[in-house]
Amino acid sequence: MILIPPDYDRRPFQSMSGISLIASVRAAVAVECGFDTSRLGYRMLGSCLVIEGPSMPDEQMCQIREIAEDIAGSGAVRMRLGTM
Repeated sequence: MILIPPDYDRRPFQSMSGISLIASVRAAVAVECGFDTSRLGYRMLGSCLVIEGPSMPDEQMCQIREIAEDIAGSGAVRMRLGTM
């Protein structure tokens, strides 16, 4: 179990905005990355976007993180690759 303490500087995502954020990140990652991203999972944990999936090379993980942080904001993305 992962405990992510609340970030009081950022307002928590409402359910619909969380769904919209996940959809935006999923679409951007699928379009921008030149590799298969269909096995990635996305969910909200508090005010953080969690991306889970199979293990992959560091370059691909960095590219996914950069795209997600451009949309969700710096520090709002947690990567759990190799855990699905």
